Amino acid sequence: METQQLNCKTRTQVRSSGVKKLREMGHIPGVVYGFQIEPINIDINAKAFDNLIKKSESDVVITDLHIEGQDRSRRKVLLKNVQYHVLKGNVLHVDFMEVSEDRPVTISVPIEPFGEAHGVKNGGGTLGIILSRIKIKALPKDVPAVIRPDISKLGVGEIFYVKDLPALDGVEYMVGPDIQVMTVIPPRVTKKVETVVEKGKKKGK
Repeated sequence: METQQLNCKTRTQVRSSGVKKLREMGHIPGVVYGFQIEPINIDINAKAFDNLIKKSESDVVITDLHIEGQDRSRRKVLLKNVQYHVLKGNVLHVDFMEVSEDRPVTISVPIEPFGEAHGVKNGGGTLGIILSRIKIKALPKDVPAVIRPDISKLGVGEIFYVKDLPALDGVEYMVGPDIQVMTVIPPRVTKKVETVVEKGKKKGK
């Protein structure tokens, strides 16, 4: 994963009134925490954070964080949580977890298959996603933004398992190899499901 950079500064406003004023000025309050460090309250420029998210390939974000006003100003961090306003959708608060270059992290990564499954293209089936994310363990430099398995050979009724996911250098899948990831549902099953749904709709009228 390509590591991006983000600048911020330490934050003194911790009360709700101060935090509200901070947001009105176009900034986002946040916190950095991690192994054997005291939590650090930070102030991030909203536009800079927005650019970070836009440039990221997925919601898995590892960045070099430069904290103005800290003795150890540069820290490698993992974006752990983003709190959004329910109605407006703007970012209210962000949490970063400091990670070590030589200490593995365990994280959930999205699975995005590529290629059209043979059973969908030629068999009229429907791709059924069973597992959309998977927990992995890897050093920060080896963490992938997304897992992209090739499913072009997947036929009707066949199942794609964790053991079929691509082997990535330095990445360990933290679930069993026989866990199902996706399958191609046969046309007759798809049609039967649609018929049951339609009957249910008619009964509800």
